[in-house]
Amino acid sequence: MGERLAGFTASIFGRMRELFSWPILICGLSTDGSKAIPITVDSGGGLSSGVVEVRGTALEAGKVLKSSGGKLKQFSVFNSKAAAQFILLMDSATVPSDGAVTLLFPPIPVAAGQLLVLDLPTPLSAANGIAVSNSSTGTFSKTIGSADCAFYAQVI
Repeated sequence: MGERLAGFTASIFGRMRELFSWPILICGLSTDGSKAIPITVDSGGGLSSGVVEVRGTALEAGKVLKSSGGKLKQFSVFNSKAAAQFILLMDSATVPSDGAVTLLFPPIPVAAGQLLVLDLPTPLSAANGIAVSNSSTGTFSKTIGSADCAFYAQVI
């Protein structure tokens, strides 16, 4: 548990370090709660070895997060649409055409104008690749929408 908490804390405060210019020292408590223990945030913004950040550069309807087998560690999406829609995370090396898809995670409803952050304590494994798409349907069938989502992910 301590490793997961330290990784989560490093990730959050690594982001803070990118946003702010002062150094940050984070402390946790020993297992018995008797003393503070420094948690190291590495200079890479808290990313573990082998983790790659994938960032969209514009609003998109879908995106390939990893074009080969791998794992999804963290995923964020901003829905700029004026209505709610579903986000589909798929086991695919490409953004598949509309129709039946193999999902890595249940369909994710995202409200209009909302940011969703999905931190996965155990990364999702994909055999073929990792793709994401918005969809008007929340099932195992994709009906892609317009380019109105901003995507961010951490993949391994």
